[in-house]
Amino acid sequence: MDALTFLDEPLDVVASSPDLVGDSFVVEVIDGRTYGEAPRSGLSFVVDDDGRVDTVHLHAEGHEGYSGYGGMIPLGVRFDMSRAQVRSILGSPTASGEARQIKGYGEGPAWDRFDLADGHMHVEYVKDLRSIQLVTLMAPSVVSELM
Repeated sequence: MDALTFLDEPLDVVASSPDLVGDSFVVEVIDGRTYGEAPRSGLSFVVDDDGRVDTVHLHAEGHEGYSGYGGMIPLGVRFDMSRAQVRSILGSPTASGEARQIKGYGEGPAWDRFDLADGHMHVEYVKDLRSIQLVTLMAPSVVSELM
């Protein structure tokens, strides 16, 4: 499974993907924003205003109660890689942040964002930076909206 192929697809196409057969695909609307999740596949999604997936979350085993995503992560990244290993493969991140306390949320993890040919990859690390807990693939428009 290549989760990058889900970007810019309609949510119903993603939900019916053969890669997700046997998973309990759940769709939820919160504050006007649509979210989808396939917890046994280790995936969750954010849908843009046009009904297309613009963000795909790849969860490591046990992160937020998900099974681990077992498909391909772009550019050879694996969940068992440390921050140093990820940076040695992908180079310097476009943006990054260290672990910190976020008011009303708790501790936010250290992260790096890398630009891809047709989107962006955001990597969140566990507390000791020795492995990855979440990889987020984003369409180019998502990052431009954040800036």
